[in-house]
Amino acid sequence: MKPMILGLTLLASTSFAAQVTVDGFGKTCDSALQNAKQLAVEKVTGTFITGSSSTDGKTYDEEIVQYNGGVITSYQVKETIKKDGCHVNLTANVEEKKDNRIVLNSAEFNTDYNEYNKRKKVVNALDNLSSAMYATASNVRVAHKDGYVVVDADITLALQPKWVSDVRSFSTLLNEEGNASNDLYRRSHAGVVGALMQSSPPAAVALAIVGEESPPQTNENMMVCFDGRDCMNVGADFDRMRMVPKMSIVGNNKVVYEHFLFDNNLFEFIPAGTSKKYAVITRKYNQPAFIINTKNTQNMHISFRIDDSIAREIKKLEIYVQ
Repeated sequence: MKPMILGLTLLASTSFAAQVTVDGFGKTCDSALQNAKQLAVEKVTGTFITGSSSTDGKTYDEEIVQYNGGVITSYQVKETIKKDGCHVNLTANVEEKKDNRIVLNSAEFNTDYNEYNKRKKVVNALDNLSSAMYATASNVRVAHKDGYVVVDADITLALQPKWVSDVRSFSTLLNEEGNASNDLYRRSHAGVVGALMQSSPPAAVALAIVGEESPPQTNENMMVCFDGRDCMNVGADFDRMRMVPKMSIVGNNKVVYEHFLFDNNLFEFIPAGTSKKYAVITRKYNQPAFIINTKNTQNMHISFRIDDSIAREIKKLEIYVQ
């Protein structure tokens, strides 16, 4: 997917403000104040946290990514107590800020890059095929031939439940409904107009004119849709989720088999303005959509050869998706 950073709208952004009182703690009063501010924002808007960790046996590396959709517009410290560190009690006015669109004002426009950067950091943490998908092998069979072995296996691919849950939690925290529509209204409206034509043609014509839907406006803000519906804006692109994932089987640090998933049915990207038919309805996506099919699995049978010189060194085979 090509980066699509900016959207354009003629509407001013909207926000919600609330006043809260919280207690913050820290080793110093500055850290206690920062803790209180963070708690105040979380109390109004909630917080999404994701992270990853790794170790090479000598060092441990951990990256935590956190997002909340609010800012403190003003605050007042009510009490400061210095004992075993510091305790700060403050009252803060917190405003939700969950809109990364450009706001057009005459010939000028402004966009909140800080908000976009916060969202993009979370999306980058989720934008990883290795954490999004997993593969399991069953009915593995090995046949020895002269100079090589033949490996046969049944492979099942699916989405990691935690990854799906993380994407859903983040989009729910943003709480910005995506722009998708279906043809149910159009079809029901056409049915009523058709029925009226039999009894009252003038009324049917009037209803057809009055009840006609305005065409939805498209924009380039990315949204995530679960199972083709429940579309929510995320305002940043999933750039590293390849439309054609590659499955690799590795043994003894050597790739022994690769397969491109051209028939991937676990997720897809579609451009703004695309229509897709689902059972009895046709849904139109008026924004670029990352459609996550949470209920799907993908099954395949694979067969490949490994030279004896390599096979003799292999203790186990591992499956990677990237």
